[in-house]
Amino acid sequence: MPPRSAPPSALPGAPPAVAAKLARLGIRTQGPDASVWTLSGGNQQKVVLARWEVEPGKLLLLDEPFQGVDVGARHDIITAIRART
Repeated sequence: MPPRSAPPSALPGAPPAVAAKLARLGIRTQGPDASVWTLSGGNQQKVVLARWEVEPGKLLLLDEPFQGVDVGARHDIITAIRART
């Protein structure tokens, strides 16, 4: 069984901007340098949204953004989408 991931606010060494995004979107990871491929499906979706917020893009196409994510991640994702629209 893999070790339980630390809550975003408890990530030592994370730059403040990264820690803020992790905490706001509820992304659970082993650390700020963890590969996206090691995250759960819901956390991977949240990383896409975090990148969207940082990049200057004006359009994000969402095709089934809730596919394969749990109820908690679904709530976090819809909250993030609504905050940007």
